Amino acid sequence: MKRSKKQVLKFIHTADLHLGSTFHGHAQYDDKTAQLLSNATYRAFKKIIELCIHEDVDFLLISGDIYDSQDKNIKAQLNFSQGLRQLDENGIRCFIVHGNHDPVSSWSKKVKLPESTIRFSCTEPEVHSYYSPNGKHLANIVGMSFETELVFANLSKYYPEKEKDWPFTIGLLHCNVGSIEGHDQYAPCNINDLKRCGYDYWALGHIHKPGVINEARPLVAYSGNPQGRDMGETGPRGCFLVTIDRSGSIKRKFIDTSSILWDKIQIDTGEIESLEDLDCLIREELSDLSYRQKKDIICRIELVGNNRIYDEIIDEDAIIEFTKNLNEEPVSSKNRVLVDKITNNTRPVIDREEVKERNDIVSDICTIVDEIPHSSEMLEQIKETVDDLYKNPKLRHLLQYPDDDELLSLISQAESFLLSRMVGGSP
Repeated sequence: MKRSKKQVLKFIHTADLHLGSTFHGHAQYDDKTAQLLSNATYRAFKKIIELCIHEDVDFLLISGDIYDSQDKNIKAQLNFSQGLRQLDENGIRCFIVHGNHDPVSSWSKKVKLPESTIRFSCTEPEVHSYYSPNGKHLANIVGMSFETELVFANLSKYYPEKEKDWPFTIGLLHCNVGSIEGHDQYAPCNINDLKRCGYDYWALGHIHKPGVINEARPLVAYSGNPQGRDMGETGPRGCFLVTIDRSGSIKRKFIDTSSILWDKIQIDTGEIESLEDLDCLIREELSDLSYRQKKDIICRIELVGNNRIYDEIIDEDAIIEFTKNLNEEPVSSKNRVLVDKITNNTRPVIDREEVKERNDIVSDICTIVDEIPHSSEMLEQIKETVDDLYKNPKLRHLLQYPDDDELLSLISQAESFLLSRMVGGSP
């Protein structure tokens, strides 16, 4: 794509490629799907390379975790070096900092990268300048890599402040800003640490969900990973295409580079009357999802609502059979839509308010369930009751201790099961 005359600088910001990442759960899918999963991170990286060339960018920024592990995966190394050679052949530079999954100490010296690729030092921040083909100084990129996997120091404090004669300045860093939950506290810092430097853009890595944490200068962004790898990484995944015009204005555009989308959907079963109805309803929802996303999808389904077939689908084996049937007979011939798991959070068709008016053990159950969310003491008692199960040495690696919301959901499901057995639903 030919560059606009108004565009002074153009680059792509990516991170957390995790080339060679192992996808869990291959065993439940057929060989074709397992192969798609195995190659997904490589396909995402290839899309980024093609995007760089198509958009005629000045350079590519990679904010750490190029590889998924420190085992020097040969396929991952070859794919990476080949992609950078393509950029070099098209006059596009690449600037890299290393993160916790690909620290400098783990890199193979036998991986040959083009001279146009810059890998930042792990001893102190370095400043590299970018010049246009006609020799104009357009940008400074400042970066520092992880020397080892475990870096808990605030690396941003070592970054120099922007000098008056510097052009557009970019900070390249693998870190956790503001102690974002769900990620290890590697190179922790806060937004004020980054603002101190006076840079124009911070290209961050480590947090896998794409997002901008500061819009005004400096624009601080996590590009996220280019390909989601499990149900914890649902939604679009990709990179940022960033352009700077003559006025210095920064424009960013998120580009989806994933070939497989991980998604979660909720389906209301309130209108169904039979197992056939449920099958048709799920297939309609999956077909609609496939039409909207136009790519291969692996999804998790949550069934909700009050229905008349509760007793038939409460059995876990029935849900497993439903899942198998959906995967064996795809809803789309073009894009694969696979069901990872179906969670049944439905209820029987029972007038719960009427049940609560009864003066018996069933009404007592409903009353207790209503009180639990508002009583920390009752919730703690329940946690103590289930503690032995979740802390059992033989089961600990199979069970994940539920948080409060999950525990309340389990209690609600247990109540529905008891009501269906003790009261019965509508025929």
